[in-house]
Amino acid sequence: MKTLWTFVLLTGLIISCTSSPDPAIAEAEAAKKALAEEHITLVKKFMAGFETGEVEAWREMCTDDFVTLGPGIDAEATLDEYIESMKGVHEAIDSLKMNTIAILPYTMEEGELAGDYVFWWGTNSGYLVKEGKSVKVMLHTVYKIKEGKIQWTADYWDTGDAERQLSGDNKVKKEEGTET
Repeated sequence: MKTLWTFVLLTGLIISCTSSPDPAIAEAEAAKKALAEEHITLVKKFMAGFETGEVEAWREMCTDDFVTLGPGIDAEATLDEYIESMKGVHEAIDSLKMNTIAILPYTMEEGELAGDYVFWWGTNSGYLVKEGKSVKVMLHTVYKIKEGKIQWTADYWDTGDAERQLSGDNKVKKEEGTET
């Protein structure tokens, strides 16, 4: 009987010491999650414009000081320059497809890069009409979101991989002295 009372007493103490979630914290977390979903939706809409060629719609989605960076270290373009460039891409590439591998919202709380971001990983592929060849590249894009709009993007992809595919040299060294 003494063991039963000890068990009941310990159980009561454990239950009474367990705090219930703070409603303010739960509300803040829900708001943060909703904002992250809004950012993902914005990025998906932006990417859909790229895939379909409706890049003029980006003007509504981007800040006035928008800039795009990459893939080269010195590559930078304003929104107008980027839109014109993407129009050229759509004239040159048929059957442009984007395949999302992962998309992740992230907020950097402090520091020089503080802000809201969406990270996208995937592949882009298409048929280059002039060259008569298909190309597929792995791509990583970072989107910085400011006040519900895209402030900048940065693309990271292996331009050498695309060049190898266009040249017909799809051999990649796996180990010293072996090729596939």
